[in-house]
Amino acid sequence: MLSWDNLRATTVDDAARHWQIVREQGLDCPFDVFVQVFHEHFGRSDVPALTAAVDWSAVSWTEETLSGDALRQVYVDRRFARAVDEARVLTREEGLYDERLAVVAAWQRQQTWAVAPVLLSGNVTGNGHRYDLLVGNSRLGNLLGLLDRGDVPDTLRHRVWVGSIIAREAP
Repeated sequence: MLSWDNLRATTVDDAARHWQIVREQGLDCPFDVFVQVFHEHFGRSDVPALTAAVDWSAVSWTEETLSGDALRQVYVDRRFARAVDEARVLTREEGLYDERLAVVAAWQRQQTWAVAPVLLSGNVTGNGHRYDLLVGNSRLGNLLGLLDRGDVPDTLRHRVWVGSIIAREAP
């Protein structure tokens, strides 16, 4: 089993080198997912609690697009709900603001985020939800606020990374 703790034991500062090391241990994920989940968030104590029983070597990653309606249904663990709610309320009341000009430009140009958030399907977490938010609290909150304001249509689709456990055929 390739657990969070197994992966965490190999942390190195250089993301590309870190990715190479964990791939040799059996983690198969796109670099974008790796950086967001396994490199930038290794110091967070709340992520392991959410995914303590996950065998990361069994998770397969796909890039998908979900509508605003579908993203309204994403489960947000209560440890992260405050961050999502704060971003949602602020964006709903004041519009989108971010000190990173590339983030604002992406929303203005494409009506979506610059970097796709990371979700887990319910078969990874075992909690019965279709999707669980793993990384991207502010991004999801901003989108929900823009949807609430009517600045972004509910039918517009947004890129997300989804981790799922794919049943493997027996040899």
